[in-house]
Amino acid sequence: MAPEYLKVPVEVLHREFTRVEEGPKPSRVNKRERGKASLAEAKEIMKEKDFIGPDALKTIFGIEVKDVPPIPFSAVELTEAKERGEFLILRMDALPGGKPLTMQNLDLYFAGDFKALHNPTDDWKVKSEFFTKETPRVSWALVSKELIQNSTIKNYYDQTIAIRDHLKNEVFKGGMSREYEDAIQEFEAWVNATFPGKTSIQIKAELQDNNKWQQYAERLANLKINQMCRQSGVDVLFDLAAYYKHNGVHLLPSTWTWTKSRDSDGRLVLVGVFDAVGAHVGRYSPDVTVGLLGVLLSRTA
Repeated sequence: MAPEYLKVPVEVLHREFTRVEEGPKPSRVNKRERGKASLAEAKEIMKEKDFIGPDALKTIFGIEVKDVPPIPFSAVELTEAKERGEFLILRMDALPGGKPLTMQNLDLYFAGDFKALHNPTDDWKVKSEFFTKETPRVSWALVSKELIQNSTIKNYYDQTIAIRDHLKNEVFKGGMSREYEDAIQEFEAWVNATFPGKTSIQIKAELQDNNKWQQYAERLANLKINQMCRQSGVDVLFDLAAYYKHNGVHLLPSTWTWTKSRDSDGRLVLVGVFDAVGAHVGRYSPDVTVGLLGVLLSRTA
């Protein structure tokens, strides 16, 4: 967990949200979604370094991934993602022998090779399901290698705004799919209903409420935009470990990403500072702001 001196108090300017009117949604086909890429096309676009597919996972884990799902991204989407500095990875849910691919088990699996986790026996971790039970979903994901722009020194709510803005201004500037439009509308409608007329300063005060912060942490984490665009704790560790084994490079060597996982007390889990002593894992209530804590973008579709 980041030391106390890294916590940086900040106030974020109030942003107005437009209330969402319910009504029929027109069907629409986004040209960027047509023609999903094949394995060969994806590998050619992403290049060896940024393509961690079935062959790479076989080298890393010594097993063949069964029932590989089709890649849910088009060649255009992959090309744009490559230009933004993202990599494409196929996530697994089980280790050799069928053991569930949890954070705890993944750390034990690599124990004779390299340090995957720092302090894996901390009491709060082994008492939390995010550490002992959560596994990745077998799926392809596009993951940023750097924290997205304007996501640091922000509480979880303001980070979600940064995700929304990144989707609008960078990822989908050529046209957004209905699924992501719906996720953004759900977030904005929730803000308008939960914090009507309140500034960011007032919202931060709400997030600090001892009687409400757990409720807000759960609701924020479960919003579609965060479910679709943030990693779980085990997703982060799997991505970091696989990228390191594939390229010999530690991602997030000095920064943290805030995930959609929560510990047994309801705090939101962060993972980062992945170096020779392993990835560090911490947890914060949703109001906290830290200078080195941002968010990686992770999309499975």
